[in-house]
Amino acid sequence: MTSTVTDPHFYPRVHEYKSNPPALVELRTIPDHHFTAKLSGNGEKIDFLPRVSALFDQAKVQVENIFIRNTLIADFSDFSGNLEQITQCFDISSRPVGQALQTSITLRFKLEEGLFEKLAEWNKTVVLMTFDNNSRCWQEIKPVKLDGYFEVSVQFFGKFCFFAKPIIQQFMLSEVATSHNISDLEKSGKTSIKIENDKFDHYGAVLSVNSKTVTESDLKRVIESIGVRNIKVDKVFELEISGNKKAKNSDDLMEVSFESCRQAENENDKQVVLVLVKTGSGGVWKCEGSGKVKVGMGKSKVMFLETDAGNAQDSQKMEFFGSELDFILDSSETTIFVHQHKTETNRVHLGFFEKSNETWELLGKNENIVLKENSEINYSIENGQVLKEDKSPKNLKFFKYNRTGLDVYLVSESNSDISVKVGVKDSVTKEVGTVLDCKLKFEGGESEASLKPYIQEKMYDHVTPPEIYREYKLEYLKYLSPSEREQYKHINGM
Repeated sequence: MTSTVTDPHFYPRVHEYKSNPPALVELRTIPDHHFTAKLSGNGEKIDFLPRVSALFDQAKVQVENIFIRNTLIADFSDFSGNLEQITQCFDISSRPVGQALQTSITLRFKLEEGLFEKLAEWNKTVVLMTFDNNSRCWQEIKPVKLDGYFEVSVQFFGKFCFFAKPIIQQFMLSEVATSHNISDLEKSGKTSIKIENDKFDHYGAVLSVNSKTVTESDLKRVIESIGVRNIKVDKVFELEISGNKKAKNSDDLMEVSFESCRQAENENDKQVVLVLVKTGSGGVWKCEGSGKVKVGMGKSKVMFLETDAGNAQDSQKMEFFGSELDFILDSSETTIFVHQHKTETNRVHLGFFEKSNETWELLGKNENIVLKENSEINYSIENGQVLKEDKSPKNLKFFKYNRTGLDVYLVSESNSDISVKVGVKDSVTKEVGTVLDCKLKFEGGESEASLKPYIQEKMYDHVTPPEIYREYKLEYLKYLSPSEREQYKHINGM
């Protein structure tokens, strides 16, 4: 080590300033079955991942101990905003760590009957995002769609998560005039794009079209929020023209138009088609007249509204409708549940779906709460604390398909009542407000046994140090008799 002082004999004595952490003693078994399970390869049901199962041949993979555990994705920056999380992120690893799979593991993802059909209506498919521990990057794998479930094979250990991804339509735009239909619905109408001659040079460009379906429940939520009525919209289109850096940076490269075939509810009111357009990812909605609009290079959003003549005259109201619809499409109505386990009474579950009454008891719920996708749910424990030594996820994030929720174990040193408070951050004021407050239920002296600590610091017994005599004292003491040693021990320091 190179010395930075003038003294040539100087050497940093680092070892004398280090302190060892206190040794811990495990008083009772620390639980891990609420977020970790051993895979047998038979496709058994996983309690904390109810939609996911794993199938493999134990003899062929040549790894005896394969474990699956739920975890959290720390950063979503690598993913596009179109990906919608369906399952909790989970980790598959071996014991001991460092082994490799000889053959692949088949992951099967099964959805409910209604949701499986709705994905096709919403123009979405399921993809598996994988994080390989060797490459240290996220990659996308497209599963095979079978009868009621999706199936995909992987041959490495790492992190995995299933997402719903929109099906992107792509069109090649050249210098020759052309037109394409990007949506054709029998109940509403037809949406098409059109380009004229020489709008693009001989290099051409690529148009990517992503359409989000607006359901009747979404429109109902908009009406309840802002009170704007008699507006019909079926899809919100996200358009991106890319692949040509030499194209003219003009705003009229492509025309998007809509032809309505919807029958008006009231024949006396004339239905008017308005178009709202948003330029760029951080823009605001602008009302650009009726029927059609022109867009340029880059990203833009377009939606066509069918409304009466009275609403059509108020462009500010229509732009406000577009902003509110953006929030509605990025949020969901949900219910927050708090359950207590009947056997493991210090185990608490926070989630968005009601659990069976056989092993869980409902402590409280709050219905019809509007939460944004991937928003974090805050919770606090009074007169107790959460067990951290089990190394399970402690953060709860909301996405409307989240069936995993969050399981935590509580410990306490007092016999007072333990309560769980759940808070949600308001999207407008950015303040956290308590939406649920419930107390745990215990019978008799059950709380003292279930809430006692799992670990504590090791307590060492006192050891009497041995007597140490200097050499000059040993030389002197050897000439004394036993009686003299006992008589003069206070003088000799014995």
